[in-house]
Amino acid sequence: MDKVDILLKEAEIDIKNGCYNKAVSASYFAVRMEIEKLARKLRTTIPKRDDKLINILKHMGKDELARECLYLYERRKDADYGYESLKEDLAIKCLELSKYLVQEITDFLPALEERGFPPKGFIVPTIDSGLHLSSGGQSGGSENHPHWKSEGLSFI
Repeated sequence: MDKVDILLKEAEIDIKNGCYNKAVSASYFAVRMEIEKLARKLRTTIPKRDDKLINILKHMGKDELARECLYLYERRKDADYGYESLKEDLAIKCLELSKYLVQEITDFLPALEERGFPPKGFIVPTIDSGLHLSSGGQSGGSENHPHWKSEGLSFI
């Protein structure tokens, strides 16, 4: 059982035990780990900042998934830093959303591999939302890269 599955299972147990804040946090970190797997497949750095990590999805044209991840991230911050304890219904919603996001990200990981993605030289997002070539070169991030979609590189 991989860590993502363990975190999702722990979130379920936390909900059953009335530990809603812990459940929301575990739900979020399961998604974060799945995005980190994606970043490794893309051969990009793994940002420490959560919002920058989530931007990887946005840069791949997965805007709705990115928005849902940001929602989950905000609920995780509420759980960990807020003065009010989260409620059961929100914890359940976050767990369901987490399972959905993990599955969606998991489903397009094999598609990347089948297509030999990323090809050498493909531009991927980095920590500061700048861009770099997967061969290791770094750009300033200020360039406009419209060829992502026009050359079929946004295939998902």
